Amino acid sequence: MINLKMISPPYETTPELQEMLASMPLEFGTANADLSILPATHAWEILDNGLTVGYAWVSEIPADDEMLPYLNLGVLEGFRGRQYGTRAYRAIEEELAGGDWKRLYCQVNSNKPASGLKVRQFLIKNGFEIIENDYRSMYSDLTDEEFACECAAPLHFFKDL
Repeated sequence: MINLKMISPPYETTPELQEMLASMPLEFGTANADLSILPATHAWEILDNGLTVGYAWVSEIPADDEMLPYLNLGVLEGFRGRQYGTRAYRAIEEELAGGDWKRLYCQVNSNKPASGLKVRQFLIKNGFEIIENDYRSMYSDLTDEEFACECAAPLHFFKDL
């Protein structure tokens, strides 16, 4: 059974999380970053019967006159492909709904089939929309799902909570 354990600040990372972040710098934007502390306002350890299978955190990113909550979620190597990310995402969305944030954002930097592409498809399937960008006009004849698959550039997504 999966459950989320809220982590208290400062959000110090474990060796497993540091390894995951270092192994996917494009996906997490962690190239040349200090991996010892998560830049988060909220963070969770994803557990399955007490065993850590992943982590999730929300970072607030400044935009114009507001702070936008961006969700990051990662499942540790060896636990991927077993729906841990899906179940954790749903639990986090339920926890955040009705709170201070009215929208949740995600950024997916890659459309690599083994990582970013799956995430992009998941987000669209679960009601996220692509935030318009310069690349979208070049692919105006494609659906959002097709565009997410084709566009190699980083994409930002949002969903109303």
